[in-house]
Amino acid sequence: MVELQVKTLLLLFCVSGTHTVIFSRLPRAAVVAISCLSFYFARYNTCLLNAVVYIMALWPRLLPERLLVKTPKVLIGESGPLGPGSYKAIELLFILLSTPSSMEMGPAPSFFMLTCSIAVSGVTFLALHLWSTLARSRGAHAGMAKFGDKYQAKLGLKGHLLCLFLGFLNALCEEGLSRGLFAYELRQAGMSDMEADLTQSFFFGLAHIHGTPSGVAGVFLTFLFGLIMSALKYQGGGLFLPLLVHGLADYYIFVFVSRRSFGKNGGHRKAT
Repeated sequence: MVELQVKTLLLLFCVSGTHTVIFSRLPRAAVVAISCLSFYFARYNTCLLNAVVYIMALWPRLLPERLLVKTPKVLIGESGPLGPGSYKAIELLFILLSTPSSMEMGPAPSFFMLTCSIAVSGVTFLALHLWSTLARSRGAHAGMAKFGDKYQAKLGLKGHLLCLFLGFLNALCEEGLSRGLFAYELRQAGMSDMEADLTQSFFFGLAHIHGTPSGVAGVFLTFLFGLIMSALKYQGGGLFLPLLVHGLADYYIFVFVSRRSFGKNGGHRKAT
């Protein structure tokens, strides 16, 4: 019993370290050491995740300068949603290789559930627009700020397709981590479905304190969004419905929220 509790605490520590500033404030070598030791004692893949990501995300530093300048900024992480070294994509690859059972999409959804999911997407768009307008903000994510600045002009078809692709890629990465790996291993650690969902949604919310939406309101809104995605996962029997709603939400953020600009006189430029 004590051993199980210790393993659960190590798992929770690694989940919290992934989604908060705990690990980002530590030297990279310390994070790798803590991650490996936690995995050795707890044997949860979540514990090893941080070591793998912190090492593999260094790949841009290994590129010759002539290749680095030609590499898309989205991949390096200077622009877009994937983070430094595309660490989110590395997390997704790790999950697919280590714990593929946590990434099951589930059966084809019913027409009713698809309709409900589209309705949830509409409410999400409205919530994002209201938050952005009331907070006079387009979010605190540095990569998305640069992405929005780059595409201040009309996007055109290619721009919209790029945003759609990045939106669903980012959604797959985040859903695979929170509703996938974290929820799966928290249940393995002995938590009930509700406890696991509250935990992973809480840390999912904290991860967006410097995201879009951002701040305390952003954390709360994203926490609620995480709970709704968890409900869709169980109703749909897999990650397909959460991926659909999350992908559309991210597309809306990329196309509209991240490209808004607020003037000194209180006005703002409408993204198109």
